[in-house]
Amino acid sequence: MTDLTNTTSTRRARGSAIAAAALATFAACTASSTPADNQPDAAPAPTGGAGVQLATSASLGKYLADGDGKTLYYFAKDVPSAGATPATSSCGAACVAMWPPFHASSSDVGAGLNAGDFAEITRADGAKQTTYKGWPLYRFANDAAAGSTGGDGSGGSWFVLRDPFYAIMVMSSAATGAPKHYLVDSAGRSLYQFAKDTAGASPTSACSGACIGTWPAFDSAATAVPTGIDASVKSMNRADGKAQVSWKGHPLYYYSMDAAPGDIKGNGLGNGAWTLIDPTVP
Repeated sequence: MTDLTNTTSTRRARGSAIAAAALATFAACTASSTPADNQPDAAPAPTGGAGVQLATSASLGKYLADGDGKTLYYFAKDVPSAGATPATSSCGAACVAMWPPFHASSSDVGAGLNAGDFAEITRADGAKQTTYKGWPLYRFANDAAAGSTGGDGSGGSWFVLRDPFYAIMVMSSAATGAPKHYLVDSAGRSLYQFAKDTAGASPTSACSGACIGTWPAFDSAATAVPTGIDASVKSMNRADGKAQVSWKGHPLYYYSMDAAPGDIKGNGLGNGAWTLIDPTVP
């Protein structure tokens, strides 16, 4: 006769062992899905229909995410849209595997966002891609979970898009004589410094009169900058009574002949007195 008590005890023991093994496997998979150096600050909840939403983290504040809470980025080598000219993506076949272009599944946007800031381009490969304030949007393949921001600052060229939007951004150029990375405004217009200015804690501008017509002073109410960029964005008062923004104690200017985002026609002019600003240089 079979001992039912012993059989039941054996089955219970085996069941407990199987359950323990399953829990151990689940824990291991969960831990490996989010690397230690890419732990999400907080996982934003899906918006239930919105194609794009604002997520929040302790380190970044509010930033752009897709409807599932996956972080969205911009690429410094891209050229944002300008007027009727659409944006251009520089992330090609070898790039998109790690940085998949984002296309919103819905035209709805989450609370705090303006639908008018979003548009759509057709990439060179024929795919559609969503833009925000003119900049093409991407996900990062290694962001395994909602709230992960592991691509922020990658290669000095990939940055989370934060809210409020950036006062100063970074673009990248392969043009001869240009730094690999240089500062631009939020629309991609290049920013310059003038060697004759007095830089420092109380900067002063040496550009006035006809000079300021050619080199308009840059001013912005915003102060945010991308991760890894010195945050020393300050407003200064010029001698003419107008406001101008300085970065790391250097007054900032546009060049009037730069017609399109990313143009760097002013770099090196004035016998080298006018130069682009490489944010990677200490």
